[in-house]
Amino acid sequence: NKVAAFLIQVLNEEDAFWVLSRLVERYLEDYYSNLMIPLHVDLKVLEYLLLECVPRVAQHFEFLQVDIPLITMHWFLCIFIDVLPHEVLSRVWDLFFCEGRYVLLRASLAFFKILEKEILATSNTADLLPFLQQKEQYEHKLTPTQFVKIMYQSSWDKKLSSNSIEKVQELFRPQILSTLDPSAAPRPSSSSNFENILSDEELSKATPMLKQRSISLTKQDNPFSPPSAVEPFITAYHKRTKNFIFTPDQ
Repeated sequence: NKVAAFLIQVLNEEDAFWVLSRLVERYLEDYYSNLMIPLHVDLKVLEYLLLECVPRVAQHFEFLQVDIPLITMHWFLCIFIDVLPHEVLSRVWDLFFCEGRYVLLRASLAFFKILEKEILATSNTADLLPFLQQKEQYEHKLTPTQFVKIMYQSSWDKKLSSNSIEKVQELFRPQILSTLDPSAAPRPSSSSNFENILSDEELSKATPMLKQRSISLTKQDNPFSPPSAVEPFITAYHKRTKNFIFTPDQ
C-alpha cells in the first residue's frame, strides 16, 4: 500500500499500476509471496555485510540482542518509504530502477554508517528502536549527495559486487529453505546419490547389515516393501548387481 501510494504521488494511476506490477514481478520477485524466501535471504545477506562493512554497528546490535532482519524487513518491502527523507528516497529509487534490488543492501549499509555514532550511543533497545523508527530524529543528518557517496564508497566495491552478493546468497539460501520450507531443502535421498558415494565393494559389504535392518524394520511396516531408510541403498545395489538384497519370502 505504501509503495502504491508513493507511486500515485508522482505518476498517473495507469502508469503507477504498471510500475507497481513490474516492481512485484521483476525487481522484487517473490518478495511478496507467502514464504518471502528471496526477502529473507537478502536480509541474512545484509546481516552478514553489516559485520563486514560497518562492524561496530553490527557488534552493538549483537550486544543489545537486536534482530537486524526484524528492523530492516519493512525497509526492503517498502523500498525505504517512511525511512529516508524524500530527497534521499528519490535518489535511492532512481538507483534501484537502474541496478535492481542490490541497491537496497547498499542503502541499508549507508544508513547505518551515517548514523553509526548515534546508534552506538544507545545503551538498550528501548533507546535504539524508537530512534530507528522515528524519521524525525535522524532525517536532518541524511543528505542526497552524502548518502549516495557512502553507498558507493570504493572500500565496499569488492564486498558489494554482484558476484560476491550472489555467493553469500547461495550460502544462506539452504538455511532459509530448511527453516521456511523444509520440503524444498535438498536432501541426499535418491539412489543416484548413494551410487556416487558407495563403491561396489562397500555396497557388497553392506548387504548383510541391510538385510537384517530391513527385516527388523519391516516387521512394523509392510513386510513386502523395503523401509524408506534403506530403500535408496537397495535400489543402488540392485542397479549395480541385478540382484535383490532381499525378497518378499525373506
